[in-house]
Amino acid sequence: MDTYEVKKARCSFDVCKCAIIDVRNENFTEGQISNKDVVTLTPDVYNKYNLMQIREKVDKYGTQNKFLLVKDVWDFDNIGVTKDIAYQSDLSNLENSILTDKNNKNDNISFPYEDTTWRIKKVVKYLSCADCDKGPIGFIAQVEDSNNKALQHNVHFLSLHSIDL
Repeated sequence: MDTYEVKKARCSFDVCKCAIIDVRNENFTEGQISNKDVVTLTPDVYNKYNLMQIREKVDKYGTQNKFLLVKDVWDFDNIGVTKDIAYQSDLSNLENSILTDKNNKNDNISFPYEDTTWRIKKVVKYLSCADCDKGPIGFIAQVEDSNNKALQHNVHFLSLHSIDL
């Protein structure tokens, strides 16, 4: 039988501290999390998708680009989800869209998971704290298997630099 510790991931704002999700961990160390569902994305992902980061974590540990990959929205205790992200091609009359089609071209964002390499095809929604609505603390993306493009899923990426453990 495996032994592990479960920690509650919480909103990082002192006035909130809402419970977001239980995180099963095989090996906790300060500032780090060891879990088979933690993936590392490219270094520019925080800027590319305008994700929130806790300054103290960035100063202490650097930008680690680690995300908890959550397959089922019902695994969350509390999570806010935005409407679909509007892209410039969807809004021909809106010049200042949050993301342009060019920003959403995810050719270089791939990650290993469950014995295959997955590629982020499109970011479709943002995640935020359900109680205080701060964020974005992650995103929902369409991902595809690099070896079998017919195999696609929508998964949730929760930034470990945007929450407290």
